[in-house]
Amino acid sequence: MPQLVEIGKSYFLSMASFLFHPIFLLVMVLITIQYRRVAKLEASFFGQARTPLVKQVAISLLFGTFGGFIGSLLLSGVGVALSPTWTVYVLVLSFGLAIFVSPRLMCFAYSGGLLSLSSLLFGWPRIDVPSLLGLVALLHMVESILMLISGHLGASPVCVQHKSGKLIGAYSLQKFWPVPLLALVFM
Repeated sequence: MPQLVEIGKSYFLSMASFLFHPIFLLVMVLITIQYRRVAKLEASFFGQARTPLVKQVAISLLFGTFGGFIGSLLLSGVGVALSPTWTVYVLVLSFGLAIFVSPRLMCFAYSGGLLSLSSLLFGWPRIDVPSLLGLVALLHMVESILMLISGHLGASPVCVQHKSGKLIGAYSLQKFWPVPLLALVFM
């Protein structure tokens, strides 16, 4: 239990500097752009956005910080060894896939899988494949927790056409969370 308290202290003490890190700021800009797109879509449907942009980004940051704390605890508890080198590879490839292929591909599962496959087949880049895939699995676990506790917030009502041709009411649940994993700081 004392280890958990130390990890918690380290996490929250390092949050202030992490929030102003250029990579984290870039992630926040991308998230803000995504929420601005959702707000414009809502404004075109309903005359105004259902939830103000600033509130959406603040909620995203709050829950993302909570998710980062949970993820950091899990990473340090499981013993996944992170490397700054392959973490940069994963980030760069994720941004590249999102920008040049499709925004839906901005996921560590795609970039981590491609990097792992490249490492296993060609020997480049040299990465610790089990640790990378462990990181991907833990991030998806954290994402499922975040979906459970905050996925319903800011849901946008939409109408979609069923395959029978009828219009059906539904909700668009697009959420983006910046998950600051600070396991590197206290490993």
